[in-house]
Amino acid sequence: MLPQPRRSISTRFMLLCSSTRSIPTTRAKREDQYRTLRYTLGSVVVLFSPFSARSLSRLLHKQEVSQTLEDLLAILDIAEDQTRPLRLHHPSFRYFLLDRDRCGDSKLWVDEKQAHRTLADNCVRLMANSLKQDICSLDTYGVLVTNIDSSRV
Repeated sequence: MLPQPRRSISTRFMLLCSSTRSIPTTRAKREDQYRTLRYTLGSVVVLFSPFSARSLSRLLHKQEVSQTLEDLLAILDIAEDQTRPLRLHHPSFRYFLLDRDRCGDSKLWVDEKQAHRTLADNCVRLMANSLKQDICSLDTYGVLVTNIDSSRV
């Protein structure tokens, strides 16, 4: 059992989470919504450096991320400028989501190892889709950067 101050703040966090989203009518849609919420919030709370909304959406490769972020304005500080970093309004919310006992709701609880694994998988996917060999189109290998015209770099 959690001490009274922790139980009180955990209860407030639960109420906050439940008030941030509309509840879909079908079970499948509800499960998908919780999965997206966990996926999005999990990414925000485990990242060592905060990402912007735009970067997070691109990394997670999900269209629902933008809508989910909009639903989380009570939890996250989201700047109008989509390139500014996302921030939690209350830093202890991170610990609430990552602690199974404090969170108390398996639909919201974020498994930290799984969240890191998901982020790593998405980083690899993004790099595999974005990076290419010979980015300067030199058609030769082993050229020193000092020997390349600066307009090509």
